[in-house]
Amino acid sequence: MIQTMMTSVLKLQYQLDGVDYTKANLVHADMSPKEMSEAFDKNGDSVWAMFFRMMVYAMARQGYGDDIDSSRWILALLDKNRALAVKRLMAEEMQDLDGSMAPWTGPRARR
Repeated sequence: MIQTMMTSVLKLQYQLDGVDYTKANLVHADMSPKEMSEAFDKNGDSVWAMFFRMMVYAMARQGYGDDIDSSRWILALLDKNRALAVKRLMAEEMQDLDGSMAPWTGPRARR
């Protein structure tokens, strides 16, 4: 659902509609929802635990004043060129990619 929504907001093509997975030189490394759930279970994790860790990380960043203000997201979503405005905000977020990945690579994920 999120991927479908983002393709619309960012005016991109949905990966499953645009990639020919039958080509011999293509290695499909995406996980199905079932495989992802199994990986979470194996690591003693859950989608909700990851979501919670991401929220805690985002709140911690707010304390340091380096987060993107939520009003900027609202303005980007209302911008006449919404796709470009949201892409720019996402690019700013990616500058802190190592920190943003912390919830996914925390102690449980390292087991």
